[in-house]
Amino acid sequence: MPAVFLAPPPSDDELEAWADEIRTIEEGRFEPDWNELFSDDSTPWPVSHDLGSPGEDAAAVSESEADARPIDLVHTLVAVAVRRRQHTAEEYRLMTLILDRAVADPDPWVGPDPTLDHAWKESRGRSVAAVRRDRADLAERAAAAEIAVHLRLAEQTVRTRVGHARTLQARCGLA
Repeated sequence: MPAVFLAPPPSDDELEAWADEIRTIEEGRFEPDWNELFSDDSTPWPVSHDLGSPGEDAAAVSESEADARPIDLVHTLVAVAVRRRQHTAEEYRLMTLILDRAVADPDPWVGPDPTLDHAWKESRGRSVAAVRRDRADLAERAAAAEIAVHLRLAEQTVRTRVGHARTLQARCGLA
């Protein structure tokens, strides 16, 4: 049975736009310049409105938001969506970084390398390189499982997100 995809894969333009967002995050520019985005005389939300720290009741609508013009609310929604994508890109980047570091240094995840002991002998007859490859794979799996537990996700979801991040990095020339 052929695979059924609910949505087409992202276009090159979409991938490049996401890559630009990732570059923005990596350069430390997490916050858009709201004054530049909304340079007209209308303010889409009160000056005290902070997108980073919602009030105790996130579903509540303030009086000024209830009285705001619909287009102003759309601008606020767009700003929230931009921040959500930035945070998602940062989450994917950190997941990839953790898994890459686990492969590069598996000791914290799977213990010390037994092949470094001069008295070590492989009972199954595997080479040193094969044992080290297995350790790196096990470390990556352990790191993905750890992330999955902390974020309350399936391990496969973590691996899928890291795969997407690596694809974006490869196709968009991100380091």
